[in-house]
Amino acid sequence: MLWNIYNNAYNVIRSADPDHVIIMEATWDPVDLPDPSQYGWTNIMYEYHNYNYGDYDNAAGQQISNMQTKVNAIKNANYNVPSYMGEFCYFNNLNAWDEGLALLTDAGINWTSWTYKVISDYGNWGLYNQTNLQANIETDSWDTLCNKYSRVGESWVNTGLINVLKKYFNKAAVPGGATSNTGSSSGSAAAATIGNGDYYFKVANSSSQEFVVCADNTGNDPLIANRASYGGDWEKITVVNNSDGTISLKSGANGKYVCAVIDENSQLLARSASIGTWEKFYPVQAGDGKFGLKAVANNKYVCADFNNGGTLRAISDSVAGSWEAFGIYQTSGTQVNSSSATSSGGNTASNGIAAGKYYLSVRNSSNTEYVVCAENAGNDPAIANRSSYGGSWETFEVVNNSDGTISLKSEINGKYLCAVIDENNQLLARSASIGTWEKFRVVSNGNGSIGLQAVANDKYVCADFNNGGTLRAISNSVAGSWEAFTFHKIV
Repeated sequence: MLWNIYNNAYNVIRSADPDHVIIMEATWDPVDLPDPSQYGWTNIMYEYHNYNYGDYDNAAGQQISNMQTKVNAIKNANYNVPSYMGEFCYFNNLNAWDEGLALLTDAGINWTSWTYKVISDYGNWGLYNQTNLQANIETDSWDTLCNKYSRVGESWVNTGLINVLKKYFNKAAVPGGATSNTGSSSGSAAAATIGNGDYYFKVANSSSQEFVVCADNTGNDPLIANRASYGGDWEKITVVNNSDGTISLKSGANGKYVCAVIDENSQLLARSASIGTWEKFYPVQAGDGKFGLKAVANNKYVCADFNNGGTLRAISDSVAGSWEAFGIYQTSGTQVNSSSATSSGGNTASNGIAAGKYYLSVRNSSNTEYVVCAENAGNDPAIANRSSYGGSWETFEVVNNSDGTISLKSEINGKYLCAVIDENNQLLARSASIGTWEKFRVVSNGNGSIGLQAVANDKYVCADFNNGGTLRAISNSVAGSWEAFTFHKIV
């Protein structure tokens, strides 16, 4: 009966349109669709769905084996049409996502996860999650309705899932948690790092005349590049690094966060008491040590619009010239360089740390410095408990991955350091290859130390001195010395 309904629909569509691909949905398996030759269907695609709720965290590997069964069934049906996995979820385990997406991609099956944005913060159902704001048109006031509908764009990034998905795209479709590393956050521009702290911003007009950015009228007017020099709070901007790799900018003039007001000429205004989507920006390299700022709200670059007095607006498709290139200076006058982050050995790289061998040190609350060790020849979690560098047990090779992250390979056993997020989030040198759990984003803390954000759970690595200095990916930010690692280059 269903196939006859599909056939009738096919014939009606083809009578009006002989060219477009028609997608036929099988819920759930190839057996639920006919061999297309039975009906003479051409230029079609078969779509499938797949879920396995029985092994939610893939503890028994059933997420992958279940999908492999579906892939085998599609192959064995041999319908000779394109296949599309239009709805599926690998649930909690990001390693299962990585392995499962590789399975679909290698099998030549097109796919889309469920879904782009969801009204939920539960699991990996959406790339973006949003609070459920229910409007009642019968009882809500006009102002309440306007407030609720205006907040539809307020969502937060499911960074872990995005970082897994985008490696399977030729070009990342979604800007995800980029700190100093993920170039996909910025399009063609390489990402950059700005440490937490107080700064002022300068930008040049077309005549190469530089102006300092100001929160004019105590922040009540849009930000504008119109000051000849740094003067104080009106020009002071505090950079805040968010857990998803973006930054937010807090004005010294009024203590409010800078918002890309995309429904009002896209100007930047210091008006927000808290950080949402409109208050987040990706920092990218703009050449000559300068920074571009890409607004998360509309994926446009911030421009000092000198056709309109230098007003800052998120309107540019790229860092096209000097109007989008901001020099960022500490309030002391020292310029921050966007093209490098510095390790203790003086080695620099656009993605944070140059490839090579290092030992890592970190300080406890008493400012005593300890060297990180792959304890018990790597069989125990990595731990900061050595008073000095001793050799292979303390040696880690930095590997720069193509997505801008780094991985750390222990010299003592040749294994990669893994953020074991299902076992107290400790770091263990146990992996033979690099997957999601073996990747870390590098964040410069502005003082020569480095923060390491685990891609697996978007938490920062901490030397947990409450537990002997064991390295664990548990911190929401670089809160203090326990998350601040110094990389010492081994010559």
